Amino acid sequence: MFLTRFNLLSVLSLFAILSCLASFLAGLLTLREFRSKPFTLFILGFSNFFSIIGFSIIVYSLRTESTDSSAISQVLEELRGKGYQRNRFLAFICFFISALSLSLAIYSHWQKKAILGYESFYQAFPLEGYLLAFVFLLLGARLSVVREEDEELFKELKENGYSTWFLFPQDKSKFVFILVFSLLFLFLVFLITPLLELPLLCG
Repeated sequence: MFLTRFNLLSVLSLFAILSCLASFLAGLLTLREFRSKPFTLFILGFSNFFSIIGFSIIVYSLRTESTDSSAISQVLEELRGKGYQRNRFLAFICFFISALSLSLAIYSHWQKKAILGYESFYQAFPLEGYLLAFVFLLLGARLSVVREEDEELFKELKENGYSTWFLFPQDKSKFVFILVFSLLFLFLVFLITPLLELPLLCG
């Protein structure tokens, strides 16, 4: 197996390189606004470390379309002034930590061994691992709550084609970008991994 023949740093470095390359190529094909900003596309590839879910959330938060509606601009400024955009970002971090904690706790519980060769927190304190996941899930849900007096503002955003989570215009090119990125990343992984293992097989 590839993971057992190379150390963790090498695997993470390869993951970063392939993610950045896939992001760059996918951006050239699908996001015309960023064709002149290759550095942004490369940096965007690093968000793949947050899983495809985290990557998708960050992509959808990109401003790839603009609007001339002054009324919508006023609504956006009001919602951002009330901290909704900041809270949604913090909620994503909480949901990510919750999902990661739950995954590691379940893995440690069923595998009965340390993660990455080290005694893990989740193995030593399994119940605390589940509790940590639950606490961050509740915190994320709390940060995502829309106050009753602001529901009409979010309704207006939705009617004008805006994402009520990211507070940006919905853009089909973002979905296409994520799809192309995923396919390119898998292609690069299946292409590069056998090439890296070839010297070991021949040695």
